[in-house]
Amino acid sequence: MRIAPSKEFGRRERQIMDVVYRLGRATVGDVMGRLPNPPTYSAVRAMLRYLEGKGHLRHTRDGVRYVYEPTLPHAEAQRSAIQHLLRTFFRGSRCRARSCRTASSRGCARWCAAPGARDADVNWTLDLAKIALLGAGGWGVAALLGRGPASARHDLWLLVLLGAVLVPAAELLLPPLYVIVPATWEPPGPPLALWALGALVWAARLVPGLVALRRIARAGERWSDPAALAALAAAARLAGVTRPVTLLRSNEVPVPATWGVRRPVIALPAAAATWTVERLRLVLVHELVHVRRQDVLVEALLWLAGALYWFHPAVWLAAGRVRLERERACDEAVIATGARASDYCGHLVEIMRAATRGGARGAVVGATMAAPCTLERRVRALLATPGSTPPRPRRSIPLLVAGAVLIYALGTLAPCASAW
Repeated sequence: MRIAPSKEFGRRERQIMDVVYRLGRATVGDVMGRLPNPPTYSAVRAMLRYLEGKGHLRHTRDGVRYVYEPTLPHAEAQRSAIQHLLRTFFRGSRCRARSCRTASSRGCARWCAAPGARDADVNWTLDLAKIALLGAGGWGVAALLGRGPASARHDLWLLVLLGAVLVPAAELLLPPLYVIVPATWEPPGPPLALWALGALVWAARLVPGLVALRRIARAGERWSDPAALAALAAAARLAGVTRPVTLLRSNEVPVPATWGVRRPVIALPAAAATWTVERLRLVLVHELVHVRRQDVLVEALLWLAGALYWFHPAVWLAAGRVRLERERACDEAVIATGARASDYCGHLVEIMRAATRGGARGAVVGATMAAPCTLERRVRALLATPGSTPPRPRRSIPLLVAGAVLIYALGTLAPCASAW
């Protein structure tokens, strides 16, 4: 029966194992001749037998000599030794060991070695501060982009949310950039049970919308009226959408909405049958711009960020701004097709008023056209700039690139308790 190898080695035992692994097979004399300050022959032989009893070596006879060889392949022994080193000095973290290697060259070794200073690869306290800085930076850059198109501000706030989701991954994968903290500072551990409960409650809020979406997709009326299909085709040309889109009507849809990635669906209220041709065309253009922009995927990211950081005000701010600027970007795309801003705003208000009179029964998961929480801001913005969509300013691209660099920089920050 094979004895499970022990993980502990003394200094002499380690030296003997190194010699045996280097030679592959070794006698007592071979080992003794390669040890620094070797002990007596009897002592080396006793240690070889001891290591054999612990399961690290086995022997065969070559005449009167015993020839020893390792029981584990060299690669497996390497993995075992590395795991033991990580458990002993780095709390089992490869990332921590890699960071400490860099830290040692920058005077930060005390932080890495301090017991309890950093118990995990991801420093949650620092990450939450990074996300708050991301939100503050996004607010400042959004103010600079205030006169630009909504799509630029949407991309900016989307970048902030992506940064919030990716900051822990950046801390794990990117080389650290150390910041000095007090030598006695120890970040508190995250209350995982409370966080998990909040994330579960947040995710549970998504279930009714998904159930309603499935019910509408199954029971909604497929609108095959020739006039409606002609309006859909004309709107698709204006919005630049070439994929087939399913058009539904349902009593359960309070306001126009869209969902689906591979097979996009546009659902309209049952009252859409009484709309004018112009209103139907404008509504369909708005929803098809959502399809072209893949805003359903953006909505999924918002829910993911909300579940991860349900307690963080910066994430609430960024998610709200993404939803607002998403709708404003679609509004601007509709106005760019030649629609009058005042007429379009009138349609938005009438659709929302009809939904309110009908007693809207809950949100559908997807991109909705006339969300009441954003309608007033959208109407004010459209009437303030009644012309066509402003061109994307050239300065927005450098600002977005600067935002990506900021995310990288924040993601690489790591605490360093050092005297320098």
